[in-house]
Amino acid sequence: MKAGPNVVEFPNDGEGILLSPEVDRVIVASDKVRLQYETVAPQLAGRISVWPAGVDEKYWLPGVSSSRDTVLIYNKRMSELAGRLMRNLRGRGLRCRLITTVIVAGKNALHRFKTELDRAYACVFLTLNEPQGIAACEAWSMDVPTLAHWAAGY
Repeated sequence: MKAGPNVVEFPNDGEGILLSPEVDRVIVASDKVRLQYETVAPQLAGRISVWPAGVDEKYWLPGVSSSRDTVLIYNKRMSELAGRLMRNLRGRGLRCRLITTVIVAGKNALHRFKTELDRAYACVFLTLNEPQGIAACEAWSMDVPTLAHWAAGY
């Protein structure tokens, strides 16, 4: 059996599912994640494969008539900080919208995220970790500059 990518955050999460003898290969998003997993669970050494992914630059093009008037806040499990940032930006008269990874990972997620990016002149990423930075690459593909706060989650 193979597991991944991103079934769990740490190898011993999810009741240690990745450490199960039934899992013969763990697929992770980057070499950084592989090293982190092997540090936390040395028994995974030799059982991890790195599978980087990319962005479809033809899909992630800015709209022709997009009116960019919003700061998009991309929240990945940093809700308190996202709320403070949103209040601060709005207090300065800036228009901003919040999108959470729950929405990004849900039904019609790509279309929703693309629509939000099309309205944004900047995107702030708030996340504990981001092994590949796919969402940031999608923003860049749409000519949306990013500011990232990636806290050390490991």
